[in-house]
Amino acid sequence: MRTRHEVVTFERPFNLKGVDDVQPPGDYAVVTREVEIQGMLHKGWQRVETSIRLPSIGTAALQEQFITINPDNLASALASDAKVTQ
Repeated sequence: MRTRHEVVTFERPFNLKGVDDVQPPGDYAVVTREVEIQGMLHKGWQRVETSIRLPSIGTAALQEQFITINPDNLASALASDAKVTQ
């Protein structure tokens, strides 16, 4: 198994399917876990989980949590945010 870490930035408040509240703009830590696909000639990886840390990085909050999300929903929210900020 391997784990990839990245930070995504939202310029405006946003919604993610499966997350109840509107999230504030900011930088968010995203973690993707993948497993190696066995039996291939070339090394391959399959995503098994993507999660986002709420609230955003640098936000003072009483509780921090990682929420499992659909990566396609995250990509859609980021694309919508990019359209609004252009």
